[in-house]
Formats: sequence, structure tokens, C-alpha cells
Amino acid sequence: MNKKSFKEIVKEEFTFTTLQITTIAILIAMYILLDNLIHTETVKYSLAFIALAVAGMEFGPTKAGLVAVLGDIVSALIFGGFPIPLVLLSNFLKGFAHGLILYRKRTIPFIVIVAAVEQLILSWFLTPLGLHFYYGMPYKALVVARVAQVVPLFFVEIVVIFALVKLLYKPLKDIVSGKKKTKT
Repeated sequence: MNKKSFKEIVKEEFTFTTLQITTIAILIAMYILLDNLIHTETVKYSLAFIALAVAGMEFGPTKAGLVAVLGDIVSALIFGGFPIPLVLLSNFLKGFAHGLILYRKRTIPFIVIVAAVEQLILSWFLTPLGLHFYYGMPYKALVVARVAQVVPLFFVEIVVIFALVKLLYKPLKDIVSGKKKTKT
């Protein structure tokens, strides 16, 4: 197995091609749109995980985390507000988890793991901690209130990422790489 040095890994993770920059910018725009798409009076259902899944599958953990952080910052600037540091950390970790878990393996068990990490750990516990410290809201109340958000999104995320992998990602990768011929 070809082992890379730490310097090579850092260089690879923080070097961007023009295509990567453009794709990341599109994914950030997608993240912002999907993060602010579905709101009720009491619950926000974010579908931003779709942008994070694509970023994670395509670019790996660091760049997927970057999509989440920049998407959160730009979203706060556009819609008003201030990025909350613990929520930014939570979102970075969501993107990082998508990249770490889905970059090489895109099977059902790995999709379930990434959905569990994002929804059942980070969204359910770390994001409310950030909201608790920033707004002074009771942590236990925030955790209980988020059940209505994270439990449905856990299952939605599994289905959507699986569909994304099977219906879009693999066929598009095959076409781009030349493995699959398109009908003209």
C-alpha cells in the first residue's frame, strides 16, 4: 500500500483546481438553498445534507466540511444573523463526516452511519449546545424539541443519499470517466 506523508496529504487536501473551486461554489449555493427550503413555525427541515453528501463523495472530508462552513457563513450574511461558532463546528463536522465516510464507501451501512452521525449525534446534541450558549436557551428543551426534526431527517437522509448514489452519482461518474457510453 502506498503510504503518503503528512505533507502530501495536507497538500492534496488544500490544493484546489479551477473545476473544484467552481464545483464547491455550486455546492455552497446548493447548501444555502437546501438549508433554507423547508420551514414550519417551530421546525426547520434542512436538506443541506444533499450538498454535503455530494461534496463528501467527490472531494473528501476537508472540502466537504469547507462547503458546510462557507455555506453557513454566506447563509447568515444573506438571511441576517451571525454564524454561531459551535454551530459552525457542528456543520463542519457534518461535512467532514460525509467526506470521511462516503468518499470511498457508498454502501447502505456507510450511508446509515453517516446519517446517524449527522442527525442523531451532531444535529441532535452539538447544534443545540451551540444554540444554548449563544442564545441562553435551556439545553434539555432544545434537545427534546429537535426530536421532531432529526428523527424524520435521519430516515430521509438514508433514502435520499442511497437514491443519489444509485440513480445519479454512479451513472454520472461512469459517463464522465468514459466507462458508460451515452446514446446520441
